[in-house]
Amino acid sequence: MHQLLIGFLPLIDDLPVPQRQALQVAFGLTAGPAPEPFLVGLACLTLLSRAAAEKPVLTIADDAHWIDPESALVLGLVARRLYADAVGMLLTVAESGVPPAFGRLPTSEVGGLPADAAAKLGRADT
Repeated sequence: MHQLLIGFLPLIDDLPVPQRQALQVAFGLTAGPAPEPFLVGLACLTLLSRAAAEKPVLTIADDAHWIDPESALVLGLVARRLYADAVGMLLTVAESGVPPAFGRLPTSEVGGLPADAAAKLGRADT
């Protein structure tokens, strides 16, 4: 979550106090008891929404099946609540490694390229 949101941390002071405190503790910016995961997720959602008020935001997490369980829980919470804001989220996971926190998210299966197309792509000048 820290890697995903680090560019938006300058907006953290605009969050409501409970959300700001939860995110600051979760990111190790201040000391305190471990915050509730829901409050951290709400803070992340609010932070992304505030950033999207200026311009649309697309968050991408490749190999999201390797994300720690706490961050996956927060990402799942945020992803399930993206409706009206100009925020998009793309998570890629291995078919066998979908974290439970992502279980109810909409999915699209993307397969590999056929061998001839992969060979052609490999020969392409870049």
